[in-house]
Amino acid sequence: MNSFSSFNGRRSGNGKDVAILSHGFGTDQSAWTALRPWFEARYDVISFDLAGCGPLGADAYDTERHGSLFGYADDLLDIIDELDLCNCTYIGHSMSGMIGAAASVARPDLFERMVIIGASPHHLDDDGYTGGFQPDDLENLFESMRANYQAWVAGFA
Repeated sequence: MNSFSSFNGRRSGNGKDVAILSHGFGTDQSAWTALRPWFEARYDVISFDLAGCGPLGADAYDTERHGSLFGYADDLLDIIDELDLCNCTYIGHSMSGMIGAAASVARPDLFERMVIIGASPHHLDDDGYTGGFQPDDLENLFESMRANYQAWVAGFA
């Protein structure tokens, strides 16, 4: 189990209620920079970098654990437990929306409300579902990331 600090955890703000900000795929917690002052004026704000993201991301990433969103949900639950939080407002963007949804199903007592921004319930097209990627599209995306991650992030942003 990684600790809050191993996910480059950050805690700040003036409120008594807790808001957890969780970024989407291909970014890190700096995605919240423009919104963070608004949250800090109202909440005790928790943010962190998902495993595989940010300056400590490679150290926190475990191929087996993070092979599904449930491993990321476990990371979120571990952070909440470590910080002894409950009744949180969770704000998750993209992939983090589904991470928060999985965590809230496992431990609904920890969350007062969920704000899910632009999440997809399924990342691959399937029978009866169109709205994700084809497998070849994902492989091309991963190849772009492997070839030149910095260029991919700049284009993605």
